[in-house]
Amino acid sequence: MSTGSSSTKHKTFSSSSPYAEPLWYSRNLTPHYTESHRKLRAAVRKYINDEIIPYVFEWELAGKVPDSASKRHAEFGYLATNTELSNVPLPGGIPFEEWGSWHSLILMDEISRLVCRAFGKEFDQDFKGFTGVLWGLGGGNSIGVPPIVNFGTPKQKATYLPGVATCEIQFCLRITEPDGLEPQISDQILMRITGSDVANIKTTQSKKEITILSPVPRITNGIWADYVTAAAGSKRNLSPNYLP
Repeated sequence: MSTGSSSTKHKTFSSSSPYAEPLWYSRNLTPHYTESHRKLRAAVRKYINDEIIPYVFEWELAGKVPDSASKRHAEFGYLATNTELSNVPLPGGIPFEEWGSWHSLILMDEISRLVCRAFGKEFDQDFKGFTGVLWGLGGGNSIGVPPIVNFGTPKQKATYLPGVATCEIQFCLRITEPDGLEPQISDQILMRITGSDVANIKTTQSKKEITILSPVPRITNGIWADYVTAAAGSKRNLSPNYLP
């Protein structure tokens, strides 16, 4: 079994404190990670440290990631990772054909550092982290775009995915149905109550063109999105719908 570049002397990446970093950052014994992964790790760490962390408290308080920062995020390829497009840049300059699950894991590990508290500044003791910024940088796309990638038609993919990669289009996901409301029935849609139990969703679709009548208050990144990926069931399956 290969252990990567075990013949060369290994340098600990970043902190050497126990549990401060993923274990492989301080060891050179892994069958999974190569120089491609190390290149990505270094690029994402530098980007987060230089271009996100210095401003993260300001953005969290403002309740919005600036458009200029979102565009920059797209330019570095971070929004393209959800699209599976082969003709757009990816983070760290990693070629599309090299990108795999371990690259995605590294990306999530490094970006999730935003959820950690403080970063050397004095914040209120009840301020636990920067989850809002983490989601504001593309969290809605991360859950709203995969249904298009996996189930969309070629026309839908060509229409939406390039714009997602360049930050011209943002998606969110609508699954949760409104709790405590009576079902509303029309000839097009039936809305019932559900949580995040998608398999048992009660929203049904009877026509290709649907109208959703009930309010849905809990949609991740809904206030920033251009389109909503909405689930609607039928007698045979559960279908995604893409609503402006």
